[in-house]
Amino acid sequence: VMCVQYWPPNKDKDEEYGGIGVSVLKEEELANFHIRTIRLWKKDEKG
Repeated sequence: VMCVQYWPPNKDKDEEYGGIGVSVLKEEELANFHIRTIRLWKKDEKG
């Protein structure tokens, strides 16, 4: 299954996609897949 990457490629840098902020909080690599915990927020409401 293909998926469009909607999380930041760099774990240490937040990104914004269409007014929604995205950051990777945690990343775990397993044998056949990755588990990422992400945080989403509406632009200008990061606090």
